[in-house]
Amino acid sequence: MSNGLLAKMHPEWMTEYWFIACKSSQLKRKPLPREIQGNKMVLFRKKDGTPGAIREQCIHRNLSLARARVCDSGLQCSYHGWTYDVDGRVSRIPAQTDADRKEMRTKSWPVVESQGFVWVYMGQKDPGSKGVPMFPLHDDAKANTWVMERIFEGNALHCIENFLDIPHTIYVHSKWFRNESRKEIEFKVTAGRDHVCAEFFNEAQFDTLLGKILIPANTVMKHTDQYFKPYTTRVDYYFTEKRQFIIQSHCVPINEHRTRVFTWMAFRFDPIAPLVRLIFEPMANRILDQDVKVIREQTEDIKNANHASFVFHRTDVIGKEIFDLANGKKLKASIRNGTLAI
Repeated sequence: MSNGLLAKMHPEWMTEYWFIACKSSQLKRKPLPREIQGNKMVLFRKKDGTPGAIREQCIHRNLSLARARVCDSGLQCSYHGWTYDVDGRVSRIPAQTDADRKEMRTKSWPVVESQGFVWVYMGQKDPGSKGVPMFPLHDDAKANTWVMERIFEGNALHCIENFLDIPHTIYVHSKWFRNESRKEIEFKVTAGRDHVCAEFFNEAQFDTLLGKILIPANTVMKHTDQYFKPYTTRVDYYFTEKRQFIIQSHCVPINEHRTRVFTWMAFRFDPIAPLVRLIFEPMANRILDQDVKVIREQTEDIKNANHASFVFHRTDVIGKEIFDLANGKKLKASIRNGTLAI
């Protein structure tokens, strides 16, 4: 089924990035198993709090280090006590004599902790100065933010396309997000080396409960949908500095058919943001669960057909460009203008 419509796990241009492994709050005393792009690893903290990510299996007898315990010298395997530091070095072999000592190590990945998340660098090169993506409004004291985490039974690119697709909202999220009004909105698509953006114009208030609550009537809304390599989406609804909504999703491929998604929700709705959140947060979770369901159904149906073959249409807006970028193609800076009847 890997015909360009599924994200291949190991092309260099899709691995030389930082990926979210977990929330900082999820990495406590016990090791935490994770799989990213087919690589099985365990995350753990040394007793001083330093995080690390190493290959899941002990190199000695291949027991899973998810069963290990944290000790003074690192992560200690529960079978023979081989102990690993955060850089993958075997820091202690209990039965070893000093005369027999030599350096041994397992596979490890660079790790940083930022903005409440533990990030792992999956590339073969040194990350150098390449920083982790920044979350919008993270440092804005007046912003309301929360994180939604889901496992999607689907390919990362299919998740990304879903998050940036407008027409499906009428059917998958009927009466929650949009209803079919057949009003025309204009859009413009632009691109860079590793991103593509759709900007929408003349978009009216959504004729739903969510739209009426969140979008002021008779106001100008700036709506943009953006994809950033390797697997990040960002959706902005901007009215004024004091009223804006941003949804940024980081898709972490577990394997070709499974994706862990961390969705950062951030908004300003001064001065009644806490009240709005009481309505907005449960609705956002409900909408995300609807996407989880439809992606699972899409994956099941593609597997049953044993073939993925998509037809791209101008109403997909940036759907084709998402797949093109992910497959290493270069895009023109200015791609096209168009209209949608939504």
